[in-house]
Amino acid sequence: MALDAAKNTLHGWYKSTVEYVTPINEKSSFNEKGVLTPEEFLKAGCQLVYKCPTWQWEGGDAKKRKPYFPDNQQYLMSRNLPCLRRVKSLMNSAANNEHIVENGEWLNMDENKDNVNDVTQQIADVDLDAIDSKASNDEKTKETTQQPLIQVTDNYVAQQPQKSNANANAKAPATADENEDDFVEIPDMEDFDDTDNVVSSAAAAATQTQSQSQAPTQTQKNAAIFSVNESAADNSIVRTRTYDVSITYDKYYAVPRVWLRGYDENGTPLTSSQIFEDISADHAHKTVTVEPHPHSGVVCASIHPCRHSEVMKRFMNKFEETGKQITVDGYLFLFLKFMSAVIPTIQYDFTQSVDSK
Repeated sequence: MALDAAKNTLHGWYKSTVEYVTPINEKSSFNEKGVLTPEEFLKAGCQLVYKCPTWQWEGGDAKKRKPYFPDNQQYLMSRNLPCLRRVKSLMNSAANNEHIVENGEWLNMDENKDNVNDVTQQIADVDLDAIDSKASNDEKTKETTQQPLIQVTDNYVAQQPQKSNANANAKAPATADENEDDFVEIPDMEDFDDTDNVVSSAAAAATQTQSQSQAPTQTQKNAAIFSVNESAADNSIVRTRTYDVSITYDKYYAVPRVWLRGYDENGTPLTSSQIFEDISADHAHKTVTVEPHPHSGVVCASIHPCRHSEVMKRFMNKFEETGKQITVDGYLFLFLKFMSAVIPTIQYDFTQSVDSK
């Protein structure tokens, strides 16, 4: 790894020197080599921004701006792009679901290993009563093992501790007959002249405060009725990464170059090893390098552009075989479709059709 980093550093210095002394190539070699001039890159970028509003032009650091581009159109940027899965999980899913097409229908190879006679015999031996019994047992097992995200206590009032019979009887509504039998003449207030019968306001307030502190609050009642299963909640959360993807113009190779800056669900920048988890295994640690962004200086992962023109020219030839020709306006759309094979789980906008003539 240290040797590779040293090589990349030396190559970067060499590129910078060559770009500095080499004049701008204004002659188009788009059709012959699949490369772009700065003017063609600007034209293709404007078309991308026009059709895909998630992409925008950026000016970057004023000290790092290129003189052959306008100050506010130095490079393209698309921010906060979701990345829901790692490439490894995507490859495992593809390996477990290999399909073939036969007579226009999709067939799973793992589901067609048994021959027709074996399947027929299995159908003939089906016991419907056993199936009904098994389904009932499975449903009961599912009810006992499944942990809901929010647990609700049934009949919460009935589960509360019963108060004493004295208190219950004191609060129970009396019938008409009971009211007549237990009627007591209301005493006259003049009979209570004794000062000992007077309760101070402070004592009354203290008694009321003690009574309120012992009684459960509404929040405590809700907490007793509804409880969150934290383990189930944690398993239900999808840990989403986000990426800022930018496209710069590489003067040395005369092609676009993609830069990646990733963040976890808390907004913390991803390490280089974490970013490599979202890059195809055929390209990670091979054509992907970690370098400072040419317009911001922030360290990013970059897909090395050394073979971009070769691949783009190959795609352009495929279009020509069908009688169509890729235009400069459609170059970046085709380029982003090519990049989707390198970063298949980063969901950037490359859904527009490729312009051709």
